[in-house]
This record gives sequence, structure tokens and C-alpha cells, in this order.
Amino acid sequence: TVTVTRETFIILADTLFQFDKSAAGDILPGGLQRLGDVARRLKSYKSIDSVTVTGHTDRLGSDAYNDALSTNRAATVKAHLESLGVKAASVMASGQGKRQPVTTSCSDKLPREQLILCLQPDRRVTIEVTGQIR
Repeated sequence: TVTVTRETFIILADTLFQFDKSAAGDILPGGLQRLGDVARRLKSYKSIDSVTVTGHTDRLGSDAYNDALSTNRAATVKAHLESLGVKAASVMASGQGKRQPVTTSCSDKLPREQLILCLQPDRRVTIEVTGQIR
């Protein structure tokens, strides 16, 4: 029996990349391990129809800067998954910048270090997969 499924993996950018970085050489050891786990899961699929990698940032910084950072992070994750053997009919990578925050209670009145910590959940990469599992 084959079942069509959709899974979403969320990886905090602070686990995945050095702060404010996006290149392959900036992936942290914990991020490499998490991407390896995701790749192993995806390779257990019978077939993958689509993989969508989306980068997100917190609200600090300009729109243009955050759009570029989130897009670069998504492209790096996409390339890394492909290097680990993940194959799909369609693989897309894009950045949302700061347009889809998940935090709601981080006051701009917090000291900068506390604000950065509070906004951590906004800095993430999501990997959405649609495919057939065995």
C-alpha cells in the first residue's frame, strides 16, 4: 500500500547556521546532523513529488537584507539536501524574510541581546515534502 503524505520539518536557523550567515561553510555541526536526519527520512519515501525549502528571518534588519539572507539560507539547505541524495520531481527554495513571524510577544523595549533571544523562533528554515511513503 502506498500512502501520499505531506511532512513539514522546521529547523531553527540558530541551530542550522552561524548567526547572520547563510553559506554552506556556515552550517553548524548540529545543523548538519539535523539535515542528515531529514535526508534519511526523505530517502525512506517511495517517491517524492515536491520539496519546498523556505527561509525565514526575524524582524531585525531591513526588508532587503532579510529577504536576501532568508533566500540564501533556503538555497544552501536545498543544495545540501541534494548533496545528501534527496531527489524529488520538484525542488524549490525561497525566502520569506521577516514576513511570516511566529513570535508575538517580543517587545522592542527589551535589551538587544534579550530581543534577539526572544525572536529566535522567527529565524528558521522550513522543509515541506509531499510524496509517497511505503
